[in-house]
Amino acid sequence: MNRTETREIIQQIGIVPAVRVSTAEEAHFAEAVCSGGIPIVEITLTVARAVELIAHLAHYHPKTVVGAGTVLNTELAQKCLDAGASFLTSPGLNLKVVEFAAKTRLPFCRGRSRRRR
Repeated sequence: MNRTETREIIQQIGIVPAVRVSTAEEAHFAEAVCSGGIPIVEITLTVARAVELIAHLAHYHPKTVVGAGTVLNTELAQKCLDAGASFLTSPGLNLKVVEFAAKTRLPFCRGRSRRRR
């Protein structure tokens, strides 16, 4: 799926369901999202074997936009891209990950950093 198609689907659907579970065995919830008619899912890298799950979903659900969340460095970003991720997100601003996303033309969204008050 190309960058423009990914962005259009994200904008059209208006939500990005994030799968954040404790074990790979619980990751079947991602399958339910894909099978339930929502054509987008983000797998957070806090999930055990998350990159494998991204590869599985990208292969078996080719019409679903599969993204990687909690991408903290370029090594993980590359693994996710190789697995078939269509977009990346991170919980904060890491300029190396931003540069990686720009270089590979992979849509990227950073989270907001929380400020202490």
